[in-house]
Amino acid sequence: MEESYPCPVCQKATLEEKYKIIGSILKRKIKILECPYCGTRFEKVLGKRYKLNWFDANNYSYLAEIPNKPRTIEEWNRVISQHLFHKVLIESLQSGEFLDDAKLVVSAPIIPKKNEIIYLGLPDISFYEPRRYTIRNYGGGGFRVAKGVYIGGGTSVPYKFEKIDLVDVGSFVVTNSRIVFVGQKRTLTIPYKKLVSLTPHRDGLLIGKEGREKPLYFDGFTKFSLQLGSSDDYTTPISGDILVAFIQGVLNKNSQ
Repeated sequence: MEESYPCPVCQKATLEEKYKIIGSILKRKIKILECPYCGTRFEKVLGKRYKLNWFDANNYSYLAEIPNKPRTIEEWNRVISQHLFHKVLIESLQSGEFLDDAKLVVSAPIIPKKNEIIYLGLPDISFYEPRRYTIRNYGGGGFRVAKGVYIGGGTSVPYKFEKIDLVDVGSFVVTNSRIVFVGQKRTLTIPYKKLVSLTPHRDGLLIGKEGREKPLYFDGFTKFSLQLGSSDDYTTPISGDILVAFIQGVLNKNSQ
């Protein structure tokens, strides 16, 4: 074995080089790196790149969440570490454990109410709404005499569709009692008692509010990062799932 690698999964042993014969007629030998402690196996596919061949699903089920792409062992180590950090961060944010350390208030153009605490305030956030449109296709020998009015053999066939439109850009604020969006054109307030759902998407989230048929779309958060403590090692962009976990942590902490 040219190089020795600690197991990216358990970090408790060095991967051992083994070979396996596959195929019944056209046999070929493949290289396997196996951990003697946790049993995880990596199969060589090209050059120094490996794919996961086997892992203990009872103890390391999270590995199924990572795309099984050919990677070097160093890349596997980095990807697994980042994935574990992300999982721990999500769980910690949801519990409210890191809430005080993870506060990020860049822009919060609201007047706090009595006993209201601002946990998050970010500028340049886009607000979208789903809107319905109708297009009419006209055919035949008719001619138009007014808007929507045709005379003769013409027929009108309506085509309806829904489109997500950018409505406004502004500051997104999370406090211990509400979510507020302060835009250039509109201001939205979502008290937690009227919060129906939080769904992460791309670099933002969808918010379901009581009394509204359609959800509210917000994005543009990944240009900001949360930092836990003073080390850059614990800094991560604010993705949709991190934002949802952060708000869930606010809800959990303030329901105690």
